[in-house]
Amino acid sequence: MAESSQAAPGKIFISYRRDETSPLAGRLYDALTGRFQVFMDAESIGPGEKLAAINKALESCDVLLALIGEEWLIVKEADGSRRIDNPKDWVRWEIEAALAHNVPVIPILIDGAGMPKADDLPPSLAEMRSRNSFDLDQGRFKAGLDRLVEVVGDIIVEERQWITVYKSRSSGFSLSDFHMDCFEDADAHLRVTREAGNDTLVIDRNNKDGQVVLWLKKYDYINSPDVIPRSDQWDTRRTFRVRCKVQAHDAAHTFKLMLKLVGVEAGDYEGIEIRRRITPGTDTLTPPIDDQFDVQLRRDCELRLEDRDVSAAPTRLEIRDLIVKERKPPSNPIPVPPN
Repeated sequence: MAESSQAAPGKIFISYRRDETSPLAGRLYDALTGRFQVFMDAESIGPGEKLAAINKALESCDVLLALIGEEWLIVKEADGSRRIDNPKDWVRWEIEAALAHNVPVIPILIDGAGMPKADDLPPSLAEMRSRNSFDLDQGRFKAGLDRLVEVVGDIIVEERQWITVYKSRSSGFSLSDFHMDCFEDADAHLRVTREAGNDTLVIDRNNKDGQVVLWLKKYDYINSPDVIPRSDQWDTRRTFRVRCKVQAHDAAHTFKLMLKLVGVEAGDYEGIEIRRRITPGTDTLTPPIDDQFDVQLRRDCELRLEDRDVSAAPTRLEIRDLIVKERKPPSNPIPVPPN
């Protein structure tokens, strides 16, 4: 893994296919170094070190640039199959990991290459199509580079306005982080599985009755006091962002994600209620585009995850990559006017 040594604001990860866009990747690395800290896979990294090096870089980067040329999707393995269909394809794995870590991904379309169609991508990369792409013409590299620097800079500024309150990919799920309630004769238990460094929170349902509710209890309330203290005299308006992946097995489930204001009666939820019907075998990202579900609340709140309307039992619902973020408050908040 090549890493620029100069201290610069923002960290960029360049993902590329060596046999397609290696020269351009090197050119971008040289051009962006000094303006940003840049990470790029290098042949000098041994196979045993590569996974750890890439994972470490992805966890700390602000933006991933995915270089996509005309051959990106159709590069073949020795047996004639598409490399992108191989879960061990490094380029695929880098983008999957970036999406899982909630790292902004910018598809860089080289010399007129088109954005891959959803049907041509592995399901794990489908979310990439929702990201804004960037066209880069090597014949006009300088002009394209200037625009790319501006785009990346804007994304980094925006992302750094958010503080991560909870991220299962970083700390791992812990049963002590959650409190589970079962209503209307629901029979279930909660467990955590760990595979390939990706924690999964599992709700095992022994019957299809009632609702199972999980409360995120790692904090008394999900907005960290390091962001805005309880004694906030300005009554600053808080903005939260929540996302996760949910998968059902053996039966259909209805999954609900809500924010409940602290101190209000049960059933009084404000600002956010995401509801998805999850069918067996599907891998649903909830929400598919996180900024569509920003919620602004003036009070402390709790995160509630609900599993209900199960079609058959026994069954299980799996939750992965849970991320809760809060936007930093303004440096000079405007006081709320008196009633």
